[in-house]
Amino acid sequence: MQKFIVLVVLLLSLGESFGQGIVRGKVTDKNGESLIGVTLVVKGNTAIGAATDLDGNYSISVKDNAPFVLVVSYIGFNTLEESITLTNNAVVIKNFTMQSSSVEVKEVEISAKAVKAADYYMENMKKQSSTTIDYVSSETIRKTGDNSVTSAISRVTGVSNTSAGFITVRGIGDRYLKTSVNGSVIPTLDPFTNNIKLDFIPANLVDNIIITKTASPDLPGSWAGAYVSIETKDYPEQLTVAAETQLGYNTQSTFQNVLSGERSNTDWLGFDDGFRDRTHGGFIDYVARPTQFQEMVALGLGNFYLGLGITQSWDPTSQAGIDLFKLGL
Repeated sequence: MQKFIVLVVLLLSLGESFGQGIVRGKVTDKNGESLIGVTLVVKGNTAIGAATDLDGNYSISVKDNAPFVLVVSYIGFNTLEESITLTNNAVVIKNFTMQSSSVEVKEVEISAKAVKAADYYMENMKKQSSTTIDYVSSETIRKTGDNSVTSAISRVTGVSNTSAGFITVRGIGDRYLKTSVNGSVIPTLDPFTNNIKLDFIPANLVDNIIITKTASPDLPGSWAGAYVSIETKDYPEQLTVAAETQLGYNTQSTFQNVLSGERSNTDWLGFDDGFRDRTHGGFIDYVARPTQFQEMVALGLGNFYLGLGITQSWDPTSQAGIDLFKLGL
């Protein structure tokens, strides 16, 4: 019994050894240089395969005698396919020479838009400028919270603003300044000055403000102190909605009782609900030359004189009328 079992094992191992073949060889390029890491696998069964070593050599053991296709692939080279048939315990030498692959790449165009509201864009412009400039970017305005151009530009060294909304640069103002918006010079109503009020321009509409302090051929020559260039934001590519609110508190009036007139229920909306409507009948007609009686009535003494028998028809020029009026007074 034991001899029979040993015989069966020997037969099975012998049959397996006769059914196993080996494919080996070397992979090089067209110049004969060894290619390292080339992948060689059996088509349809990627579990059987190998990769070339440092010398470009490979060795694959195949247990099936059926014909198969060996796929050789490597990055940057054309893929090769080779049909191979192994006989029992055969060793097949297959060397491969791979050709480099060329891929035609179409033209690629990369476009980008400069962010003029950023500090790095303005700082790079300042470095490349041949003139002396200072700037305030929209990024800086958002950090400081300024609500107008006048407030924002006054943060630049050498620039100050007045209570009237005008600015001075290094102590120079009036006709020595020039202001432009998007390259267009802003005219003024005063023929003796070029300075304008900048507090009417909201800060949230501005990309950057550039203050040029030295002359340049590309700028007008009708200034000596500074040339202020205001660049507004570009038209947005998509719908943009922005909301802004402010909250204030005054310790002397907020939540305190103060004297005020009567108000309607809709005053907080900005219009009256009819509370202040008046008819013409409720007003006294204007009298250019009032009589003494009309004067007394206007002073609130009408009922008093009516009690004395004095009416509008009383003759104020008579002696009795004069005496009664004096008594009333």
